[in-house]
Amino acid sequence: MFNDEAVPEDLLVDFKNIIIGKHLVLPPDKKHKFELILADMEKEKQINDSYSERMLKKHLQSLIVFVLRNRKHIIDKSDIKIPSYIDKITKYISENFSEDIKLERLSQTVFLNKTYMSRKFKELTGISISDYISAVRIEEAVKLLRETSLSVTEIASKCGFNNNNYFSAVFKKRIGTLPLKYRKENKGDMENEI
Repeated sequence: MFNDEAVPEDLLVDFKNIIIGKHLVLPPDKKHKFELILADMEKEKQINDSYSERMLKKHLQSLIVFVLRNRKHIIDKSDIKIPSYIDKITKYISENFSEDIKLERLSQTVFLNKTYMSRKFKELTGISISDYISAVRIEEAVKLLRETSLSVTEIASKCGFNNNNYFSAVFKKRIGTLPLKYRKENKGDMENEI
């Protein structure tokens, strides 16, 4: 797909040195940014015009720089010893993010004391459970804003937010803009995909 000049040599060497044999474990907000770059690359492949190769190179460079800037989230695969209860917690949150998730209920699901569970989750993932829940909800909200015509109020409700103002504040903190503005800026993406 790319020739040898797609990525500057120094970036490529740094990238290969830190990523080979490693695993990138991103918190949800950074994962969202990573996925947006991949989505942009996929869209560019579908456009496939005379500018596509140049844009794909640009996105590839962005992806590599993103990984290099987030190298603190790269761990050796042999060092990954994540307890199964972390997977159970993240799965429960993914399946129930639209509900009011209580720590007490989560701790019962994994048979752990809620204080211990909260402390270990943050220690092992680098993010608190409440921040993780918010990130999962915002990730779904982004998807719904891009792919549906649901109102912001409907999206907030579907994503587990009972208060529109709180939803907008959390959305702006994580994404950098308000939901309606995000939709307007990404409306072309939605229309191009239809």
